[in-house]
Amino acid sequence: MYTTQRTRCRAWWSDDVYTYVVLTHNRLSYAWLLRYPAVLVADSFTVHLLRDLAADDSPHATWTGAKHWRLDMVRNVQRPVTSLCVDDVDACRSWTPQVACGSSPATSLACPRTCGVCNESRPVVCTFRSDLVGDWVVLTDPDHQTPSATASMVVVEASTLTVHSGGVTQTLHCVTWSDARWRRTGEEMLVTEHMDGCRPRYTCVRYQRRAAALLQLKLSQSRVWPLVDAVDQPVDCRAFSYDLDDDRATRRTLRGTRLRLLYSREPTAPIACQLPLPPGDRSLRNYTLVYSNGTRCRGTSLTEALSGLGLLLSVGDCGPGVKPGTRTTLLHCIKSSRLSTGDGVAIVTRSASISSVSQRVRFNVLLNTL
Repeated sequence: MYTTQRTRCRAWWSDDVYTYVVLTHNRLSYAWLLRYPAVLVADSFTVHLLRDLAADDSPHATWTGAKHWRLDMVRNVQRPVTSLCVDDVDACRSWTPQVACGSSPATSLACPRTCGVCNESRPVVCTFRSDLVGDWVVLTDPDHQTPSATASMVVVEASTLTVHSGGVTQTLHCVTWSDARWRRTGEEMLVTEHMDGCRPRYTCVRYQRRAAALLQLKLSQSRVWPLVDAVDQPVDCRAFSYDLDDDRATRRTLRGTRLRLLYSREPTAPIACQLPLPPGDRSLRNYTLVYSNGTRCRGTSLTEALSGLGLLLSVGDCGPGVKPGTRTTLLHCIKSSRLSTGDGVAIVTRSASISSVSQRVRFNVLLNTL
């Protein structure tokens, strides 16, 4: 009998001898404690599933009853993204085609190579389109960063997308299961390498190039094979959801319902700001600057530089302890476009005082004329 039980990892700890992992049923209120050697020196080792959740460090030979299960494990071989077409179950090779591919959709998808769901040319590593390739910084709101926080980075090369965030680096590879003619513009499928016994995880990326220096991007949920419910369904990004609530996605870089704004680290010249100015004037005065944390600064003004490529922002009265006009910043415009309603302009800026955007991108400005 072939059975799959999905579990969720809830917690783990380790001592000098064993590592313990708390697992729960993916839907029901069952829980187990998994114990394995803290140091793995070989590709085969013994794991114990402790059904009573007692962190027992005694040898298995002293246990009685059915509360402890012994599992003899063999580490799965590492395989690169060029070898994704493998059967998930070793028994597929011993089953007849009728048993492997004709008994149920679940069995057929567990034996994708045997049942012809994949082959040597499907899936294959693909190449990203040129409008995604580059060295990017994720724009974040300074009001929600600690002084020691560093910006998340995304490096996109010919066929890899690498995310650097919070001291963790993850590399994803472009992969496609369909002919290039059916690849959707602005969306690609990604996959992690199969290593350390972990199954490859698939993710999709959706992006829009907004300007020479700006990119909007978000990642979908991550999934493991199977990605479809039947062998005749197309394997593409339609099987993935981007609807992860933004509150739940705050600690998951680039995941959520909104496209995140990224700025190119390549040097780019500032552009015309197109500030909607009154006739004969170069300033907008007596505006209220509203930060995302709710702080309101009245009497704020914006003055366009003589070149038209920069803005001088003078922050107004933000409350007790801040004298109006004492905080002035020169900003360079890197994106400016008229709103579709025709009554304002959206401007993206960065501080002119920094030599590299990787140090800190200040904020995005949205101006609406009244």
